[in-house]
Amino acid sequence: MNPFSTPYSVALCTFNGAEYLSEQLTSILEQTVPPGEIVVCDDGSTDNTNDVVRSFMARFTEISWKHDINKEKVGVVKNFEKAIGLCRKEIIFLSDQDDVWLPCKAATVLQHFATRNFSIVFSDARIVDAQLNYMNLNMFERVGLTNHYLKRFHSNHFGMYLLLAGFYVTGATMAFRKQVVQKLLPVPESSWFLHDGWISTAGACMDEVSFINEPLILYRQHSRQAIGAFKGIAERVAPRKKPGKLSLLFGLLRNKPIMESIVLDFFERNKELIPALNLQSLRKRHAAYRHLLANPKPARGLLFRVR
Repeated sequence: MNPFSTPYSVALCTFNGAEYLSEQLTSILEQTVPPGEIVVCDDGSTDNTNDVVRSFMARFTEISWKHDINKEKVGVVKNFEKAIGLCRKEIIFLSDQDDVWLPCKAATVLQHFATRNFSIVFSDARIVDAQLNYMNLNMFERVGLTNHYLKRFHSNHFGMYLLLAGFYVTGATMAFRKQVVQKLLPVPESSWFLHDGWISTAGACMDEVSFINEPLILYRQHSRQAIGAFKGIAERVAPRKKPGKLSLLFGLLRNKPIMESIVLDFFERNKELIPALNLQSLRKRHAAYRHLLANPKPARGLLFRVR
């Protein structure tokens, strides 16, 4: 089925986002290919966020809306899980409350789905300040996702190895086929994984992730956001410049042996989701990392050379 003939869903999560929410909803509704459904899950806002949502629902009645307010605060991950679960369309776009979509975002992503055999897609983003002024930096550059890496992304499972080694995917740029992603939920309970990190990492292990090397949103930076381009998980693990192969390896060794265990454990329990060779590779990688961690002297010597 041609995705252009199938309206998509938008899963939008809110929490005290009234200041910027109108701009985001307007940018979604003014897409060259507008959504068929917008699902808003609010995590107990105390400002007028939900009044803004109700106002748009009353004005844009041609759109199918779902507006759900959590009785108790559940947090970003569970709120996005809930929103995804409420979406009814085949293709789901994730949306933060404070960004702005460029007019052809949806059309570009839908065309990507129509012409490529992948179930999860992410794109670049323009990083802007609170007033939407461009900060002369795009997200791919910020996280170190260089053209060198992008050219290799779909060759020899490089995308899987890359996304295991670091968080390169921004959830606000993601879209996916619901029938694939719902198999990955719920997100494992771990401080390492937000919804976007888990879906992109596990999806890459399934060979289901692709990218669009073009900024499709304005990714707003402001003082009240939980995770942005310059703080939170992105600040903690994403490199500021292109990492070498050994840096990728030891970034994982130092920071994410637990993450790799979570990924491997999930696919050991869901072998039907992953190609056999990919699972075999995950097993070998994990065994090698455990061996290196158990023998720190040679690892320290190699790490010194990386620096």
